[in-house]
Amino acid sequence: MRTCRRSEDELVKKKGLRHQKGRSKQKGQQRRWGADDLLRMLAAVFFLALPFVISLDGSDKFRLPKQVFASSLIILIGAVYLLSRKPVVRWRPRSWEFLLGILAAYVGVQVFFSGHPALSLEAFYTLCYFAVLLLVLKEVATPNYLRWLWLGIGVVGAVSAVFTVLQYFGLFPEMVGASGQVISGRLNPAGLIGEVQSGAMLFGLASLMLLGWVMACDRPAWRVAALALVGFNATGMVFTRTLTALAAFGVSMLLWLAFHHWWHFRSGKRVTRELVMLWGLLAVGLAGGLFAAQESGLDDRIRRVATQMSRGDWSVATAGRQPIYRITWEMVQDKPILGAGLNTFGVDFFHYRADTEIGQQQKLVEQPGAFRQVHNEYLQVWLELGLPGLILFLALLAIPAWRAVGQVRRSEDSNKAYWLALHCLAVVFILVECLTFFPFQLTLSGALIVLVFAGLRSAQSQGGLPREDGLLARSWLVKAALVLVGSCILMYSQIQVWRANERLGSAEQFLLIAYSQQTRDLQTQRAAARKALDLADQARQLCFSCHKAYDLRGSALMLLGRYREAVESYSKAASVQPSAELYTNLGMAHFQNRNLQEARQSVETALRYRPQYPQAQRALRMLDQQP
Repeated sequence: MRTCRRSEDELVKKKGLRHQKGRSKQKGQQRRWGADDLLRMLAAVFFLALPFVISLDGSDKFRLPKQVFASSLIILIGAVYLLSRKPVVRWRPRSWEFLLGILAAYVGVQVFFSGHPALSLEAFYTLCYFAVLLLVLKEVATPNYLRWLWLGIGVVGAVSAVFTVLQYFGLFPEMVGASGQVISGRLNPAGLIGEVQSGAMLFGLASLMLLGWVMACDRPAWRVAALALVGFNATGMVFTRTLTALAAFGVSMLLWLAFHHWWHFRSGKRVTRELVMLWGLLAVGLAGGLFAAQESGLDDRIRRVATQMSRGDWSVATAGRQPIYRITWEMVQDKPILGAGLNTFGVDFFHYRADTEIGQQQKLVEQPGAFRQVHNEYLQVWLELGLPGLILFLALLAIPAWRAVGQVRRSEDSNKAYWLALHCLAVVFILVECLTFFPFQLTLSGALIVLVFAGLRSAQSQGGLPREDGLLARSWLVKAALVLVGSCILMYSQIQVWRANERLGSAEQFLLIAYSQQTRDLQTQRAAARKALDLADQARQLCFSCHKAYDLRGSALMLLGRYREAVESYSKAASVQPSAELYTNLGMAHFQNRNLQEARQSVETALRYRPQYPQAQRALRMLDQQP
């Protein structure tokens, strides 16, 4: 009996010991939070916070703050990535990454032959930043992470869509114009995004990617939540009244319908019930879309476009940009092979329009400033990067989507096939958007494009780069020091850009006070002008690429009677960001400096670009009256 008890006690002890060992083994096997998780968290912060980044005190409230935020966070992501992995790059020849490297090298070499190397170099840095983000994301982003990230982007898009609708009706007083009026109507900032077209692209891509949650998720609660987010985002897109985004969404939805039916029959699910639900949702969505179109005035715009297109007039359909396309095509023919250099369109277009007979024959839409983009990504890439750049650009867009289509057809995992197909539809959306938009040149839309292609390449990659083995290795310490020093320098430069933008915004406010008709006191004008000049000089010291500082500096110097310095400042601004307004101001500075011939040349240049500009017309009449 004792022997039996002993054996039983020993057996219990052994079982307990085994149980404890099992628990400790399970604890040891618990997944640790590593560098990849940190990278995914930083990427999520990047995409979810980017639409809300603004600087209300800055000269540029939307674009530049987003660019600074994006660059800073990409620098941090790149630093963490380099510290957690070996510096080994394994790109197979003829791979997509190899083509991306060729494009980056081609653009880098082209900087030396650009007509405006400083502008090309600035754009080249931006290209490198987003290439780094793409390469990191494709290594660390898992399919499940990407699905949740797109759900988060859908939430962000829904918030921005609510802001867009409120702004459309003038019910969002926090966003006001320069003169204090509430921004309303179609050309609103789309929430805090800054551009109505970027907003439409965010809403469209979010709606497309959320279809995976609506149709391929097994949990009803998440399907309902995703469906509500689709409704919000689609409504926001309708209220932007951006025809290209709506056309791109319509084409993508037609392709999605065809794919969804094929996917259902292939996966062997309950076809009748699911398809009845699908068509019921489509009917409700179509009714809601028609109501939103009527409330936003979209139906009116579509009718006007259809009527004008039936007469052969594409002015409304292209928002009056067909003359820009014609002038750009003439510019392309001048340098069809090698191109003019990245980011050079704005300067070259102004002078081609003002100084050539072909350019002057085209009647442009009246707008402040000058056109900086073609509003057609394919034409602008051809103009700036030449034919090799255009071929590489198209290949980089088409190859991942083409490979993904093959994966969808061969995949045995139905959910993976569904999400891959949605990425392909997102590429279709981007391709159509590029016809009358420049999404690759804006921070938010460019970031969304990076996320789409990172998802495609993540599914097509063989595996990530090897990680660093020993954290205490001497080589790691050297690398860590170099990475940290480089990251701090780059991030500090971005902080300086933000500070410069805020100073430029304050300088603009002081100039508004100085030039206001209510400010009749000469002493008050001069005090405001001196403060604006000081702020513009500070901005120029903080950021050499903030070219608007020269324009504001020239306006302050004019009030202070320092006309020769005003000519120098206006001339530097006009060499980088020419416009009819700037050349008119330059002409007035020349006039005050008694350089009548230079004054006439500047004013006539302004009028050749913008013949109906009233300030330039008055300035020319004043010059005609001079002896």
